[in-house]
Amino acid sequence: MTPDQLSAKIEGTIRRVSKSFGNQITATQEGLFEKIQILLTKLDLNPDGTIKQSQANRALLAKANVSFEKAFQESGYYQYLNTLPDEIRIITEANTAYFAFVKDQITVDAQYIKNLQTQTVGQLESLLANEGLESQVKKPILDIMSQNINTGASYSDLVKQLRGFVVGDEKYAGKLQSYAGQIVSDTLFNYSRAIQEAISTKVGLQFVVYSGGIMDDSREFCVERAGNYYHKDEVSAWANLDWQGKRRGTTESTIFIYAGGYRCLHQIIYVSELVVPDEVVRRAKTKGIYT
Repeated sequence: MTPDQLSAKIEGTIRRVSKSFGNQITATQEGLFEKIQILLTKLDLNPDGTIKQSQANRALLAKANVSFEKAFQESGYYQYLNTLPDEIRIITEANTAYFAFVKDQITVDAQYIKNLQTQTVGQLESLLANEGLESQVKKPILDIMSQNINTGASYSDLVKQLRGFVVGDEKYAGKLQSYAGQIVSDTLFNYSRAIQEAISTKVGLQFVVYSGGIMDDSREFCVERAGNYYHKDEVSAWANLDWQGKRRGTTESTIFIYAGGYRCLHQIIYVSELVVPDEVVRRAKTKGIYT
């Protein structure tokens, strides 16, 4: 397996997951707004269409929690999240197969890889199902409802505001779509890069290729590096640069995980010196970072 083949395999897998997750999110958002609309029809209104500032209306807020959970359960959102560990295993197997091709008789720290898998699954659960879902979607919905009830706002304005937040409009995506879509892509790409780091440390490879295709919205940082070979110390030095989209917390170590930053689809793949262009090896020797 070549670096380009590995890159295509990883990117193809994550793009497939992102697309199917996007479809799931669309269904979940629509189901959630439908449940909220049903709940809103129970609000007591004044003759002019404004919401009565009453205890009965405030009591409906407690029922919003039930509507929320039903929407996520019935849409299959939680069931979909349960499929992500299988995708993580596919990414793991692809990287392991690549290193077996690059280096004979490699030793992979199976326990470390297993721990990394568990950590990644836990991270996704936290961001997409537990604390993240609570803070990014559920609480804001309750806040919108509470504010409109407390101020006796227009019922139609409340529905419009919630529709925009939950399912989006012609300008903006729904909150779950904009929040969760990036998380899945970034987390899976970061995981694949972390696997590269873990195995390459054992193998002792020192050169990498910045792999991945170029799209219309690719950052200049990635455009300049795509397809090029570097010594790993050269990559570490990139952390001291500034560029649009650079992820907070990018250091000389985490640059290998974060690469070009948020929503970056490129991969830093370790390679044998045998495939590295001579000028890259000479450059590394001139800099004193390779002997």
